[in-house]
Amino acid sequence: PTAENITIPATSRKTIDVNLNAGAGQDVSIAVTANRDIVAERVMYFQDPNPILGESPDGVHNSTGTDQAGTSWYFAEGTTRNNFREWLCLMNPGGEDATANIRYLTFDRGVITKSKTVPANSRVTVSVNDDVAAETDLSMQVDSDRPLVAERPMYFQYQPVGLPGALWGGGHNTIGAQYAAYKWYFAEGTTRPGFQTYLCISNPHFQDIEVTVQYITNQDGANDTKTEKVTVAGNSRHTIRVNEVVGQGKDVSFEVTSGVPIVVERPMYFSTGGYVGGGASLGFTETP
Repeated sequence: PTAENITIPATSRKTIDVNLNAGAGQDVSIAVTANRDIVAERVMYFQDPNPILGESPDGVHNSTGTDQAGTSWYFAEGTTRNNFREWLCLMNPGGEDATANIRYLTFDRGVITKSKTVPANSRVTVSVNDDVAAETDLSMQVDSDRPLVAERPMYFQYQPVGLPGALWGGGHNTIGAQYAAYKWYFAEGTTRPGFQTYLCISNPHFQDIEVTVQYITNQDGANDTKTEKVTVAGNSRHTIRVNEVVGQGKDVSFEVTSGVPIVVERPMYFSTGGYVGGGASLGFTETP
């Protein structure tokens, strides 16, 4: 690993060019420490050099950091469909090698387990498409014998429902959740023209569970709520296409609750104002 010291003036923002400081052609993880409380984000602009469906996605994604490494990480979203490329990035900031056990919880192919060694003070990148059969929707649970940090970048040529032949290329990224929870909140969501919104629910338990989803919508100044219950099979992932549930042309927020801890993410894909792309967000929950 390499290191540098920088000064951040009071009540200000500092931008670091990682390409310049780490050198070109590198896969890199970052640990930031400071003598005062700070907030750090990592922004990436890209053109994927590996074509998907004959085209190279381009766009931008960003992620906040985490204030601590952990031995468990959860991701609700993931897919190996032929128009998606998914990665798992594992950072080991410690001085001893770590063994990470990955449980891929699929929609219809059961549980797939893989083990990866993450050397001390290093980063390992896992190709989920290589670990899991093609055309599989999945969630992930990562357990390690040493504290790690885990993120999940995905690059895609999204084929929007109801628009045959269209491709919305881009990428999104999120850090994992360090625990499953009984309740998840999402403020953002929309089914306006050019937007397609999903909820991905991961059940890391062996038993089937019932999950309650409350949709809070706003259209033409009128607020409304709708509640549905869905069953999520044990050790699996369930996907809700929000546009089909609440209808078109609505802004929507979500409250997702369960009697046992779950993990929930909200992917959104869009084509608006000449821009195409997508994003995924881990919901907000209360500390257990």
